[in-house]
Formats: sequence, structure tokens, C-alpha cells
Amino acid sequence: MMLRKFRTHIHRQDWFAVVLDVLVVVVGIIIGLQATEWNQARLDRLEEMKYLRALDTDLETSHIQLVESMERYNLIRQALIRLAELGDNPSNWPVSENFDELIWQGLWDLAFLEEHMNVYKDLESSGRMNLIDDQELRRGLSDLNSMYERFGKTEHDVLQVQNLHIDGYLADQFAIRNFSPYTPNGDGLPKGPEPSPPDYLAFLTAQPTQSRIAMKYISATSAKSGLLSIETKLLEVQQSLRDRMSALAL
Repeated sequence: MMLRKFRTHIHRQDWFAVVLDVLVVVVGIIIGLQATEWNQARLDRLEEMKYLRALDTDLETSHIQLVESMERYNLIRQALIRLAELGDNPSNWPVSENFDELIWQGLWDLAFLEEHMNVYKDLESSGRMNLIDDQELRRGLSDLNSMYERFGKTEHDVLQVQNLHIDGYLADQFAIRNFSPYTPNGDGLPKGPEPSPPDYLAFLTAQPTQSRIAMKYISATSAKSGLLSIETKLLEVQQSLRDRMSALAL
């Protein structure tokens, strides 16, 4: 219909009508493109909001796990401080001290950080990170993920130190089966014949033991510092994410 009218106007040399026909077509195309673009932008915002909510849930879970890990490291550090005090002051030992629990908590136990960045990793691996239309937020998520990866390597190094320098020493010098009641599930190593009471005084005052206490304390303190840095970044990213969610909701 439009094309027939256009031809008719050209045939009659009604140039005003021709120009008007062209303008109508151009305006129609522009409106159509804008409507398509608006609708796509709306769909993109909905998709982005879906991922932002999922990311927020992931970060909240990660923060809970981070706090739990920091509490675990604190328990280890406190036990190590107490073990060092006992080793330095053997003449003033309390009768009621639970040495097995202290040695298990300080020298035997380990803490590991669990991160929950599944949504970020899914977006990154699938090449859809640009769905998050906030460059600063994308950079913050990337930095946070890198901090988790670096901390994971640090914990691997701590595990290597534990395996090479502490576990074997404890196995040689101490009745490890005494640790059974203090494992998280209450089981641990099977109960064998009741061991003779260890010589806690000799064990804790020995220089090799004190060296290992100092070694692990340094590792635990460094780990706690790393966790605090991760928490600072995590809370910063979480706030940035929630600001973005609020902006999209307007």
C-alpha cells in the first residue's frame, strides 16, 4: 500500500508527498529500531538483575564461610599462644590444663577457607561477564576471585609445612590417638590400647616442639591477615553489587 502511494506520488511529481512518504518510512524504521533496542535493554537488565541476585547470595555464603574460617584460625592461634606460654613456664603449670586438646587444636588441627564464587566463575567461563553492566563491579569481582585463588595457594603451602615438619614429628613424639575425642565428628583415629600418659613437660619444653609452635603460629597469623584482606574486599564488592541492584530497580 505504501509502495503504491509512493509510486503514484512520483508519477504525479508530487515531491512534497514523496518527501513526506520517505520521512514516514524513516521515522517508522527509527521507532522500530528504538523499540527493539529498548526491549533488548529491558531484557538485559532483567538478566543482569537475575545474576546480581545470585552473586549476592554467593557473596553472602562466602562471607559466612570466611567468618567461620577466621574463627577457626583464631582458635588455632590461641591454642598455640597457650602452648608457647606453657613451654616457657614449665615451673608454673596448672594442674587442670587439658594438654591433649591444646596440642590437637594448636599443632594438629588445620583450617581451610571455602569460597563460594560459583556464579562469577560461570559468567567468566561462559564469556557473559559483560551482562554485568558495571565495569567497577566486574573488576571488583575479578580482584576478589584472585584473592581467593592466592589464599588457596598459601593454604596449600601451609599444608605442605604441616605434612613435612609437624605431622611426622607429632607421630614420632606424641600419642596422636589421644586426639581422637577432639576431631570435629568425635571419631577420629580408632581407639587402640590405652597409651601411657605422655610426658607433657618434656614434650612442650623441647626446642623442636617450640620451634614448630612458632612456625605454625606465624603461618596462622599470616593466614588471618589474608582473611581480613579478603573480607574487606568482599564487603566492598558486596556493597557495590547492592548499589548496582538498587540502580537497576529504579
